[in-house]
Amino acid sequence: MKKTFLYVPAVLLGIGIGGLGIVQVMAQRNAYTGGTNSTSYASPGWGMMQSFTGSNANSVQAMSKQQANTAMQNSLQDASVNKETNTITYSKQNVTIVFFAGPEEADGKFVVGGLVNPTIHLPKGAHVQFKIINMDSGMPHGIELTAANPPYSYMSMMQGGIYSGSFIPPLPEAQNDQYPVAASTFVVNQTGNFHYLCQVPGHAAKGMYGKMIVS
Repeated sequence: MKKTFLYVPAVLLGIGIGGLGIVQVMAQRNAYTGGTNSTSYASPGWGMMQSFTGSNANSVQAMSKQQANTAMQNSLQDASVNKETNTITYSKQNVTIVFFAGPEEADGKFVVGGLVNPTIHLPKGAHVQFKIINMDSGMPHGIELTAANPPYSYMSMMQGGIYSGSFIPPLPEAQNDQYPVAASTFVVNQTGNFHYLCQVPGHAAKGMYGKMIVS
């Protein structure tokens, strides 16, 4: 997304619900100098909201673009990608889903396996790792799995979450050809139709979300 996005509402939100949660994102971004994938720094949590969703995300690290592409390719080895229906189907019980957030070719969207905001199919009981890589040099992005259906409001992250651990707080924007990455794991122990979305205020409302079906 472009840097013309107004941060003031997000900052106010961070102060109101998480004690400077968004301010932490901005501070991490300003301090980040673009290390290797061994460089890590504290995940920029959203304070109180993180405890609501039960996030167990690891510390944020950094990847090169080549490393990010390799991670994406490896995650798709046991997946079926259908470009015509814009769907990705995982059939095994151990699944890693890599999300590129806000890449240049899909500004303000998620990309998985070359598909923009695909519908993702998972088997009930699967152990799932969400791995989000922020490819956007102008915006922080995170991810949350929710039972709330679109359309989403500006404050979409307050519309409900599902599965303990299916939440990763917003990552700092990419800098110096290094892309922040974090992961979190959970078990899809109930069937249904859900949605993954970016919980940064306004992002889901503008289309940064996709469907996830557990069956």
